[in-house]
Amino acid sequence: MADFYKSTDYKGEDWFNTRRLRRSRNGLLLGVCQGFADWLEIPTWPIRIAVIIAFIASGFFPIGALYLGAAIFMKGPAH
Repeated sequence: MADFYKSTDYKGEDWFNTRRLRRSRNGLLLGVCQGFADWLEIPTWPIRIAVIIAFIASGFFPIGALYLGAAIFMKGPAH
């Protein structure tokens, strides 16, 4: 177990504490999907495709409300 903390893959507590979920300035619509992609450190397209499929499958209202809620409650982009 101690070797795990010494490995180069472990990023440490400082990295974890500085990583925040925020909307992005570079997003297409309010920056929510881009913010999640930045936070998860993955490309944006899988999140956008998942959101579009969820919009269509749910009849737009529940996912639309969650998306707007995320846009309202997520902090804005860091300056």
